Amino acid sequence: MDAIKKPADNKQTVMKKRLPAKEKLVSEILQNDIRVRILGTVINKNESSIIVDDGSGRLEIMMEGQNPEMGKMVRVVTRILPMTGGFEARAECVQNMEGFDVELYRRAREIVKNV
Repeated sequence: MDAIKKPADNKQTVMKKRLPAKEKLVSEILQNDIRVRILGTVINKNESSIIVDDGSGRLEIMMEGQNPEMGKMVRVVTRILPMTGGFEARAECVQNMEGFDVELYRRAREIVKNV
């Protein structure tokens, strides 16, 4: 869906909305996904990427300008870029989820899935 805005000069401009990021486990990410969000723990990092483990697998996520701490729970919105033989994940947003009750969240997610 596109949003149409009329600026002061009365010309129409069309602004494209981003596709929503689908919540997925690392093991569920496919090469043809566009935007996904995952919830997991930062288990490794360097200047250009982090590795997040969500219990179903590990994902290396390329990133710029964000520096989450090792061992912290994070939610990452990432763009999936298809590559020969797989994909590359590039972070758009990293959210600190410290204090988040993951077990309660997963139980609620299962209930919603079964409704």
